[in-house]
Amino acid sequence: MRFLRFLLAAPLALAASIPRAETPTTFSEVTIFSPPSDYVIPRTLYARNLQLPNGDLLATWENYSPEPPAVYFPIYRSTDSGKTWSELSRVEDTANGLGLRYQPFLYYLEESIGSYEAGTILLAGSSIPTDLATTQIDLYASRDSGVTWEFVSHIAAGGEALPNNGLTPVWEPFLLAQ
Repeated sequence: MRFLRFLLAAPLALAASIPRAETPTTFSEVTIFSPPSDYVIPRTLYARNLQLPNGDLLATWENYSPEPPAVYFPIYRSTDSGKTWSELSRVEDTANGLGLRYQPFLYYLEESIGSYEAGTILLAGSSIPTDLATTQIDLYASRDSGVTWEFVSHIAAGGEALPNNGLTPVWEPFLLAQ
């Protein structure tokens, strides 16, 4: 019976002796990016983020900048848990030249897939012309934590980029590796 008590009490005593993690300080209302006044309303939209294993945070969003040049997905990085941010890179439409316009999605590869090693960051988003005539979801990859980007593949193509019944756009990419 004493041995059973010991077996039950030992893990509790061990858990109590483990040092507790420092409680993080909270902060709020951090502005990552303030679009210039010449950006088209809504100026920015559809923000997405990704935390890397080293703790860095990446953020991107839809940019409604004046055209030309073609719109792109900005990549901003924080190395201090989101307290400060700076532009790291831009993912530009190098495949179609139309502009990366809507619904960016960031994904971190935890294991190698094909020629892409673990640690590669993927970005899927919609390549759409200024007149919104077509939609195409494209995939880009960064092998250096978001500093540079390369075109990987066209994923899906669809019709006019309007949310109306009867049209055939492709929307909102989502990536998952299993």
